[in-house]
Amino acid sequence: MRNNHVSIIIQLTEHDARLPRLLHSLAQQKKQVDRAEILIAAPEDLPVRDIVLWNDILHDGSIRITPLPPGTAPGESANKTIRSSTGSYLLCLRPDYRVDPNFFSTVLQTMADNPDIDVAYPDYIRLPYKGNRSVKNGYTPLPDFSHDLLRTGNFLGPAVMFRREVWDASDGFRDNTTYSQWDFWVQAALRGFGFEHIPYPLASCDHRPVTFRERAEDARNKAMIVVNNQAYFHLHTVRWALAHLRGDAWAASWDFMHLPGPVDVSKMMFEHNVRRMRGGAMTQKAVKTFPGDRNARTI
Repeated sequence: MRNNHVSIIIQLTEHDARLPRLLHSLAQQKKQVDRAEILIAAPEDLPVRDIVLWNDILHDGSIRITPLPPGTAPGESANKTIRSSTGSYLLCLRPDYRVDPNFFSTVLQTMADNPDIDVAYPDYIRLPYKGNRSVKNGYTPLPDFSHDLLRTGNFLGPAVMFRREVWDASDGFRDNTTYSQWDFWVQAALRGFGFEHIPYPLASCDHRPVTFRERAEDARNKAMIVVNNQAYFHLHTVRWALAHLRGDAWAASWDFMHLPGPVDVSKMMFEHNVRRMRGGAMTQKAVKTFPGDRNARTI
């Protein structure tokens, strides 16, 4: 493996007690790469005691902080941090993630042996959030890469490594959708970069419950991915996205974190038109059945 210089991007919006756990998992495998840097994007007013402590433990000053003004959007936070990085490989993580001791060696070797692989994603372990037993945890196998699957959902998992060229060729992580990573993978696929699935659990993450706001804003955020990358999607899906953003009644929100395909959109439009025709017929029948009081005064 040559030129295995990895930049690991960690985004913080507030103090997170799980950050030391992630840093520990990264420290366990630093010998597997030529060079690794950990860049933490954090608000300027956020205490960084844990970061300073771990820099002292690693004894190499590999952890750097990218201070950001409070309220910086997540996409801009990631983009600014990546612009200040120097690695030939990039890995974006959240504080609740952890990586397996063999993550770097396995993923980097796979990409080094196959120059056509630009984005690599392994299986992962799903953990219950704060001991919530209602969440099913365990090994989560992911499917091999498919453009059709990416057009309907983000299935790449929590720990995706990609070459710097992928980010350089993209518009970065966009902030007009909360699904900025899904949007980023679509950008990469649209530009012809190669994806590879590694069928082994090399990462873990907490599986937290979905908030009401996330469900309420799901359809709009999905629609923006389509609008951002119209050339990647079927014409019917683009039509659905534009119609949903306009507020057209037929463009339903569809399944959570999934986009409707062309057949789904056609069915959606057909069922809406059928309901309209039935509604019109029923209204006419009601008028004939209940003509009202003919002696009623007209105001």
